[in-house]
Amino acid sequence: MNKTTIATATATETIGQSLVLDYNYSSGTTIEHTTSMGPAEFMLSGNKGIYTAIRTVCGDRLFLYDSHLQRISNSHRMALPDDKGRRDDPEYWRQLLTPLIKRGLDTYKSMPGEETKITVLVGNQDARLHFTRLRTPSSPSCWVKFVSGVMRDNPEVKNIQWVHERETLEALIKPPLNEIVLIDNTHGLKTFYEGISSNFFATRRIANSNKNPDYLNFQLLSAPKNHVLLGTVMKLVLEICERDNIQVVYDPTVDLDRWNGAFVSSTSRWVLPIAKIVCNDFQTHELDGNDPLRDTLTLFSYGSGPSVQFSSKSVVVTAADENDLEGTLQIDDIPTVHQMQLSMDNGGFVKRTLICDEMVAYEMQQRPSLSDGRQVFQICGRTIENKGIFPFEQFISCVHITATHMAQNVSIHGGDELEKYSNIGFWSPRIKLLYERGAAKYVDIARSQVEDDPSMLTDEIFVTAQVSVRPYSLSLTFCAFPFSGMGTCQVRVCKGLRPDSFLRDIHLSNDPLGLTKLITPPISDVILLHPTTQRLSEGLLSNFFATKFMPPLLKAKASHTDDNLLDNDANMRVARTKFKNYHLICASLETIHRGTMLDAIWLICKRDGIQVSFVGPNLADALDGKWSGAFIINNTYQLLPIDTMYLTDRHKTKVEIGTCPLVTHLKNEVFKLFHISEP
Repeated sequence: MNKTTIATATATETIGQSLVLDYNYSSGTTIEHTTSMGPAEFMLSGNKGIYTAIRTVCGDRLFLYDSHLQRISNSHRMALPDDKGRRDDPEYWRQLLTPLIKRGLDTYKSMPGEETKITVLVGNQDARLHFTRLRTPSSPSCWVKFVSGVMRDNPEVKNIQWVHERETLEALIKPPLNEIVLIDNTHGLKTFYEGISSNFFATRRIANSNKNPDYLNFQLLSAPKNHVLLGTVMKLVLEICERDNIQVVYDPTVDLDRWNGAFVSSTSRWVLPIAKIVCNDFQTHELDGNDPLRDTLTLFSYGSGPSVQFSSKSVVVTAADENDLEGTLQIDDIPTVHQMQLSMDNGGFVKRTLICDEMVAYEMQQRPSLSDGRQVFQICGRTIENKGIFPFEQFISCVHITATHMAQNVSIHGGDELEKYSNIGFWSPRIKLLYERGAAKYVDIARSQVEDDPSMLTDEIFVTAQVSVRPYSLSLTFCAFPFSGMGTCQVRVCKGLRPDSFLRDIHLSNDPLGLTKLITPPISDVILLHPTTQRLSEGLLSNFFATKFMPPLLKAKASHTDDNLLDNDANMRVARTKFKNYHLICASLETIHRGTMLDAIWLICKRDGIQVSFVGPNLADALDGKWSGAFIINNTYQLLPIDTMYLTDRHKTKVEIGTCPLVTHLKNEVFKLFHISEP
């Protein structure tokens, strides 16, 4: 293979432009240029060959790259038989495409917080790569239309010929439609195949099934794999179903009345639920909103790259004697995140919760209940910044407070542990030593098993401490923190007002609302919603903020010529890349808790000229998609962007939230303020 060279100047970073790299097999040279063509036009520009579409995650990581390489080599072998080279080997394509993709990503600059779509066209003479902004769905659900059609001649091959054949069908996709799904009605029984750029699935409840969790009472319906293109996300969905014992039935019969839900999957859509299906007779069918299986699989769409697969291993380090500072190590299998509840070895459930220094401690009710003051608490924490930072101060403080609380209860029954266990100096070295040993072992396993379980290496670490004082026991469990690859979090919104007695600066405070029981993985906090104003105030453990785009006044506003409208549109796209064109929204300062992190946000906003509104974020704006971003802050995790808000007592059960330059700017500035010292 000839060494790749760049034959032209570096592409400009013009907003709205895409980048193309043309690599010639014979000369080994690459011609680089910009284009206004989108991915569809780019693919239509090819006459013969194969293609695949790759997406980035976290800016520069490639989602399921090996699967794309295997697809290119398989398709090349079947669709381009005239080729005499070694191009049916995935390793050939890895060596050829990897440096081209790296060069393209370095040259093409997506907007902050956005991902890149890479379309690869492969022919007998050259390979062409198209880089552009990945356009993701603007809504958490979609409409699709069933259209009579035939399955592909060769579903195993992503052939450019199919791109030309589907062009007339793509013209039917107009809002609110998101996709066309091909169905076959030739034999009087409707059957479905796939979307023209996605895979299609439906779900159906299993008769007389009563399993736990509830999503196991549903089966996933799919067209036979030899009738459709096995997309990368479809392949991942099927692997998840196999791993989690979810029943998959290859029954493509269209039976709308028996379906509970449906969704499409693709590189850009991840797993996108379907709200309505439009049939050929223009009748619409609205799907049942109650579909635990669809919702379960949809959760996998918000990880990053390989970390959409959850870790299957955990490391447990336990000290059953207070003189044991090293503990014993144990490697365990752990269940999926949907089954990962707070639990005890001898069985138990959450009896109540305590808020300790902006963290939550869960008191586990033992079975049978003991009357001598014995208690067990669990405290949960997670790393941030690629496993580099763990909130030891808050974590140790939480263990210390709960241990003191337990020792006080034991003393009522004649125990003498109070003086020892109420000393934070007793707990600090023990927790740090167990953490260092457990974390080191976890990283070792993650590196050795990265092929089988990439989430252990790519995700942050979720750490659970289980502590009791009679008998003494301290154990730390380490596993991959779900959905942490993007450095974001999920919250739940509940109606409620903060009572005057509910103060976070009191070290030990019962939760009078019982809402902290909802803060279990992957939920990071509960945000309070005023029942009358429908505005959000703050979290139980954090302060809450939303952001909105505030477009600057355009000079050409008074003119309506086509040229000026185009200028305004371009100006608007540029404006969205600047953090000063967004403003911050939070609740009135008189109604929320103020701490170090809140003061840091005000300092940054004042210094950088960021506009702040104290009217309280309006939930209706979030439901209408008017927020540009949202985040929480506290001393434990500093600033965490929110990717999903789960709602209660509403038809719409969750809201997906994107990010924006202001959230990114504040996150970076907060990190600098607390972790970077001037020389």
